[in-house]
Amino acid sequence: MKKALWLLPAVVVTAVVYRLAQGQKEIRPHSASRYSRILFENDRVRVSRFRAAPGARAGMLSQPDHVLYPLKGCELRQVAADGKTSLVDLKKGKVAWSRGSDHSLQVAGARSCDFVDVELKEPPAGVRP
Repeated sequence: MKKALWLLPAVVVTAVVYRLAQGQKEIRPHSASRYSRILFENDRVRVSRFRAAPGARAGMLSQPDHVLYPLKGCELRQVAADGKTSLVDLKKGKVAWSRGSDHSLQVAGARSCDFVDVELKEPPAGVRP
């Protein structure tokens, strides 16, 4: 029995490595990880897709300046770190700019949300923006 127990971590690590090798996308850990998946990332941008049903809530997250491209129209209730609440109406296909902030999100209204989020990272030292 003891010999079999040492195999468990090896099996788990092998399964994780296999899934990553199969192209599984990592979930963005600093944001709405339940609803957001990274599509592309490098040292300048992070591109992710956010999909959530009406009423879904994403906890407090910190985002840099970013551009949103809604694949479906929807409304988001955004609550800033200081408690200020705003309603964001995303129109299908209409690009929106957002300054970086700490906030939480809730899908408001009866429509689900589906959008691409392009987060801008600070350029590396010595590189022109």
